[in-house]
Amino acid sequence: MLYGVPPFKAPTEKELYQKIMKGVFYFPSEHKNDPVKPMPTKISDAAKDMIAKMLSYKSDERPTSCELLKFKWMTK
Repeated sequence: MLYGVPPFKAPTEKELYQKIMKGVFYFPSEHKNDPVKPMPTKISDAAKDMIAKMLSYKSDERPTSCELLKFKWMTK
């Protein structure tokens, strides 16, 4: 939601599902000269940390909703 694009990207549906299952995701470039999807604003490292932990493919490593509320990005 912060970037406006999905965190998983692949050329085929099969490869997309494989990346989702392995937890392979990306953060779009924040460089304005990026031809793929330049981001208009910088996303904080605290937000990226929270997103990365939420996207962990191991369910027991993902934070609970109560834990998410304690992340630095949520408490600013």
